[in-house]
Amino acid sequence: MVNIWLIRPGEEARLWEEFQNKKCIAIGWDDDSYSKYQSLADVRLVHRMNNANSIWYFYKNMKIGDIAVAIKGQKGIQGIGKITSRYIEPNDPQNPEMEYGHVRFVEWLIVDKVRDLSYNLPQKTITPLKDTWKWEEIKNEYIQIDEKYKEVFVELESGSKVDLSQFIRPFISELNSDELKNRRNELIARSENVRSKIRTEYFESLTEEDIFEILKNTEATSLGSLEFDRIIRENDGFDKFKRKLVDFLETTSLSESDVSNLFTSFNGLGRAYSTELMCLKQPDKFWIWNSLTDKLFSKMSIDIGQNLSAGKKYVAMQTHMSDILQELKSTGLEDATYLDVYLFSKWLKDKDISGGPYGATNTAVVLDNPLLTGALSHTKNVILYGPPGTGKTYTVQQFIKTFLADQLSKPKSFDEIKTEYLQDLTWYQITALSMYLNHKDEKIKLTDLRKDDLIAFYFERVKENASNLSRSLGATLQIYSNPNSETVKYTNKHTPALFDRTNQNEWYLIPDGVEYVETNLSEIIDVLSKKNIITEERTIEQFCTFVTFHQSYGYEDFIEGLKPVVNDNGDVSYRVEAGVFKEISERARHDSENNYVLVIDEINRGNIAKIFGELITLIEDDKRSEANKKGLSVKLPYSKTEFSVPSNLYILGTMNTADRSIALLDIALRRRFTFLEIMPDYSIIEFDVGGVNIASLLEGLNITVSALIDRDHQIGHSYFCDLADQEEDLAKDKLYFIWYKKIIPLLQEYFYNDWEQLKLILGDFVVENGTSRVPALKDKIVNKSYEIRDFERDWNAFSRALKHIYEEHKDSISIEESADLSTVNDSTEE
Repeated sequence: MVNIWLIRPGEEARLWEEFQNKKCIAIGWDDDSYSKYQSLADVRLVHRMNNANSIWYFYKNMKIGDIAVAIKGQKGIQGIGKITSRYIEPNDPQNPEMEYGHVRFVEWLIVDKVRDLSYNLPQKTITPLKDTWKWEEIKNEYIQIDEKYKEVFVELESGSKVDLSQFIRPFISELNSDELKNRRNELIARSENVRSKIRTEYFESLTEEDIFEILKNTEATSLGSLEFDRIIRENDGFDKFKRKLVDFLETTSLSESDVSNLFTSFNGLGRAYSTELMCLKQPDKFWIWNSLTDKLFSKMSIDIGQNLSAGKKYVAMQTHMSDILQELKSTGLEDATYLDVYLFSKWLKDKDISGGPYGATNTAVVLDNPLLTGALSHTKNVILYGPPGTGKTYTVQQFIKTFLADQLSKPKSFDEIKTEYLQDLTWYQITALSMYLNHKDEKIKLTDLRKDDLIAFYFERVKENASNLSRSLGATLQIYSNPNSETVKYTNKHTPALFDRTNQNEWYLIPDGVEYVETNLSEIIDVLSKKNIITEERTIEQFCTFVTFHQSYGYEDFIEGLKPVVNDNGDVSYRVEAGVFKEISERARHDSENNYVLVIDEINRGNIAKIFGELITLIEDDKRSEANKKGLSVKLPYSKTEFSVPSNLYILGTMNTADRSIALLDIALRRRFTFLEIMPDYSIIEFDVGGVNIASLLEGLNITVSALIDRDHQIGHSYFCDLADQEEDLAKDKLYFIWYKKIIPLLQEYFYNDWEQLKLILGDFVVENGTSRVPALKDKIVNKSYEIRDFERDWNAFSRALKHIYEEHKDSISIEESADLSTVNDSTEE
């Protein structure tokens, strides 16, 4: 569902008529653009809390298609509309020169008034409306006025098609740049090549090399691997595939049946290749459908139905692509085709445009705020720090989804699949497998076996060069050799028996070894020989490792260490085993095209000198290794191998500032990481539960905590996030639990045995006890005794006590709490 925003058009709605006439909403803090703000924290450095929240809502959180509800006083609604534009700054040519300079356009669909809601509206300038029952009441009030509003609300709640025109003009203006000009010329050249070669007149001279070259240079290949041999094989050979392809490209029309046949008639070709070939053949008629255009539709909030066939979807989505094409033509690119629509999609992705119509969600901190993204454009090492419950770990989790999105959308490469299948194999299995695949009927010397591609791949990618290759291979061949061998005199042989050696020191796979491989490793043989084609999707776990530091965490867990291994005969030996950091570093080193992320939760709880050891220097940005730069390296103490940290590995840490161990934070860590503060965000919990405003409650608590201890011991908003969008009775029950089981115990820890200060914060929740129970001791007790008062599910008393907590601070924040936009603007800004 779209977001709903309550906004006040001046004191007593004095600007409502202007809002209607100019079809907009507006606010007036600051004279220049809000684009100077990179985060909500930046706004709060300049403006009071609630004013800052309103600015950030207006600038960053609102998106096209959201609902704007103009309100008046405590009970009145002036009208309802749909937001139709991005944020318009004061100097923008599109700005309608309102009294207040910061504008978003709105299509006002309802201008009747509702005057008497059952609940009080917030006094703030802009507030998200998150309580479903409150929105339902507003809808019911209007439907009682006129039944026609039922359809209006359906339109409002369906969101909006995104207006891409604001990006079309910048895109066309950049077409003169060398990069975009070259991209466009490449697409046009590909189109001319397809139209000249894949046609009936050229059929006889069309070769496999021609088609392979065309497919190899497509956009689809850049998004996934090209299995050309399999495509030819599964389509009954090249001649039949060629005939069918030429016929389809010559005769297919833009109809559901024709497009469906196109998708289903070519085994292994897929929609990305087939639609791109159609677009290259007829660029004025067909558009390219791949994962990039899927993302474009997702950003545009276009949903044409999940149950439609691929053919129906393609035809239905043609309308939206056609709109973009017409916009390109009308804005100046008169010769535009659907190739330019695709180029526009790529341009949007490359620009990473996420504001305006692409402002996705305001529930994930990092998606609204480029602070973390901006930091990682300058450094590889970042720590998010702040009080408990501010969503540091959640922020990292959400960021990773966005940060890795592009590479996750691609299918796994063959090397990735091969690594996964080989990683559980032992040395004797990989040796037997290699000899079976490449030297089954041969005899081979150890020196030649070392050069085998599969063994080299296993040694480098799976074992990460952690041992001596010659020693490992030689030992494996002897230990798992024929027990009756006349040439291998090793005395401590193990089963299975797989190998034997000639008098000329040449090794071979014995019949039992052949049988072992065929019986136990047949699935891997099919994968390696590409008989069993795997098209698995990538997962976050493939590129991200999560670890939590604690007091006993050490170098052996993080980098490498000796681990005991029980052999088949019961003996115990020790081997070098990579820790989490070394393991993900090696994965990143072998995959320089993708980014990898190591998340270290509670990074300040570990002994940094003990955990990182000599590697603390290697993580610095200028010490990292790249494809064309070796970087600084050290020789690891256990494996004796050279180790460096690759530049495509990012390290994200989280740190709780209320933890006492922060004072002991290693200076080496401080110097090598960029620190980003994550503080409580009251805008996320701006809702009421049974008349208790949760944002005001938490803010009131934190004002006192900051005064009595420091700002690092504030309480985060995430404690209360579960209350959002809950039925009222359930929300009340959850609030009761959160308050008594989470908030009060945390405060008791902060103020251990200091009941006087605890009472300053909790007010009515802290009461004296003891004296009335022992009357004889009444005059002898020197120190007061306190306890936490349980209101025993008395909601009225419980809610009154909660309100007292933030009402006591009302004077200090009264300007923010009570002043609406226009009152503040009239008195201080305008």
